[in-house]
Amino acid sequence: MSATAEHTPLTDHERSLLTEISDTARTENAAAANLIAQIMNYTTSRATYAHRAPGTMFDSETAHRSAVAEIALQLSISHQAVNTYIRLGYTLVRLPDVRAAFTTGELPLSKIRVIDERTRAATGAALQRLDEAILAAARRLAPTPLGTEIDRLLIEDDADWAARARRDAETRRKVRTRKLPHGMGQLTVTLTAT
Repeated sequence: MSATAEHTPLTDHERSLLTEISDTARTENAAAANLIAQIMNYTTSRATYAHRAPGTMFDSETAHRSAVAEIALQLSISHQAVNTYIRLGYTLVRLPDVRAAFTTGELPLSKIRVIDERTRAATGAALQRLDEAILAAARRLAPTPLGTEIDRLLIEDDADWAARARRDAETRRKVRTRKLPHGMGQLTVTLTAT
C-alpha cells in the first residue's frame, strides 16, 4: 500500500457505509445476546416441576436434556451448539457488566466466547471483582489479545487461578475424527503442550 493510499480521506458515502456496517454489527450482537437469553429462559422453564407428565416422577436432568433437544430441533443446530449457548449464558450471569454490554450490542459473540473460555476456572468472587476490568479490556482489544489480558487479570487477582485453569484445560483433552467427502477424514486433537 502506498503512502498516498494510507492518507486518502473517506468520502461521505464511505463514511455512511462504515456507519451502516457498525449499526448492523451492533444489531447482530444484540440479537445473539437475546438468543442466548431466550435459550436460558426456555431451558429454565422446561426444567421446572410444572412440566412433568401426570403420574410420572420429575427428573430435572432429563427435562434439561429434553429442552436442549427441542431447541436444537427448532434451530436446526446440534445439541452441542445449544449447550454452548447455555454455557455462555451462565458465564454472562457471572459477569453482569459484560452481559449488559453484550445485550446492547456493544460486544460481539466472538469476544463473549473468549471471555467464557478464559474465565471458566475462575471463582465467582474473582469474576465479581474483575467484571469491570474484563469489560474495559473487551471494549478495546481484539479477541486473541483479550484472552491474554483476561489471563493476566486473573493471575494478578488470584495466584491459584493458573493451576485451576490448567486442571480445567486438562479435563478437555480429546481426540475427534470426522468423515469428509471423497474418502477423506479429519483428525482433531486437543492435548497438553508440555
